[in-house]
Order: sequence, then structure tokens, then C-alpha cells
Amino acid sequence: PGNQPPTAATLWGTGYGTGNLEAFTNTPWNNVPAAPKVVAEARTGNHAGAYTIPAGGSRCENVPPQLAFKEGDERWFSFSTKLQNVDVNSTKWQDIAQWKNDGLGSPPLELSVEGGQFKIGGGYGWPGNTNNPQPKLSKKTLGAATNSIWDDWRVHIVFSSDPTTGYVEVWRNGTKPSTSGTRRAEPCTRD
Repeated sequence: PGNQPPTAATLWGTGYGTGNLEAFTNTPWNNVPAAPKVVAEARTGNHAGAYTIPAGGSRCENVPPQLAFKEGDERWFSFSTKLQNVDVNSTKWQDIAQWKNDGLGSPPLELSVEGGQFKIGGGYGWPGNTNNPQPKLSKKTLGAATNSIWDDWRVHIVFSSDPTTGYVEVWRNGTKPSTSGTRRAEPCTRD
């Protein structure tokens, strides 16, 4: 049906099947203060990544080899998540995926857990806004965030600084949430 995400060619793909993090880029953010771990419970294959931020920690992540995105590029991203012992009702910053720009600062697009919901949002880092204290923020709710349940995500992005060209679509477990819609944006997230 029209609500199902189409398929696309794979440009880069990996998992944790090797039992280590060798497929990911080594960055300063891999270990602040705890590195991601490879564990046995996996959605597919033999291993999965586990990300824990101990008290006083600021982040725990890994980064795929950087693919440079340029104006007008269209990309599809697929991954699975399973929250474990996450305070899903927190209103603090809890991003589980980011699509970063080349500059410093927060991402133009992020998938987060906030107030008991998964949300797609952003607005930081859009061209001309690297240092602007008033970013153009937008968030759309994608449905309830629940611990101990696997979710399969598919995110379609057309990267553009032109709000009439750039957009993002999200599917969760094969279905586009009714609040997701197609979002045109600066660069991808304005309603």
C-alpha cells in the first residue's frame, strides 16, 4: 500500500555482527565517558550495540563512515531500536539518531525520545544558522516510546537548504505515522 516505504539501493550497511565496533568511525564522542558495547541480544544477526550513559555522562554514540551530503541528495536510512531502562517520560535531551551538518552544534534533524513519545525534529544547523541563538525548531510526534520493544525505522530525506525542496518522511514498523507526514523544511523539518 501507499503507506509502506519503498526500497532503495544500499550505499553503506553494517551491523554489529563482527562483535566489535570496527565498522564505525572513531570519533571523540565514542567514549564520553562510556563507549558503546556490543551485546548478544540483537534484532538480526548475533550482536547489537548497547548505549548507556552513566550518571554524569554526556553522550554515548558511534558514527558510520561519513557520507558527504550535498544539495538535493536523496537518502534512505533504516535501523532498529530497542529502549531498555530509558526514562521515556523525561523532557531532557535524549536523541537516538542524528543527521548532522558539516559544522559545529546541534543537528538539523534528530530522532528523539521525549515526554513518552518518539519525535522527529530539528532546525539547528540549517545554512546560515550555525551560530544563531534562535534556531528554527520543529518536532513531530511519531507515537509512544516504550521500553523492551523493538522498533524498525525507515527515514527518507531530501537534503536541501530550500524549504520547497528539502523534506523528511518517517516510517515506524513499516507504517508512516499519521503525524509524520511529508515535512518540508529548513533544511528538512518545518511544518
